[in-house]
Amino acid sequence: MRDTSLDDFVGEDDASEDGEPADPDAPGGAGSAEPASGDAEATETATDGVDTDTDGNADADGGDEGTPEPAAPTFDWTPGGSVCAACGERVERRWTDDGRLVCAACKGW
Repeated sequence: MRDTSLDDFVGEDDASEDGEPADPDAPGGAGSAEPASGDAEATETATDGVDTDTDGNADADGGDEGTPEPAAPTFDWTPGGSVCAACGERVERRWTDDGRLVCAACKGW
């Protein structure tokens, strides 16, 4: 197996005229978020028809990006048991049904 130099992986398009690697942070370079001068039109048309918020982020569902609702529990397990809100029986496992914690027998599956 022979040793390989990084120069073996640099293509002609990757090097500047001086033989030095192209600056990746230059406009249009590999590490740049800024398009090259000839790519400006392609960038503008890529976002046509997509709603963006004030930060320029695409809003995929078109909905309001307000504060999300907190997660709501759907199940409760109490080792010593707890009372079913519908029948009053003491059970270890209860599920949410119409905002109340009920046993499996009272749950409207």
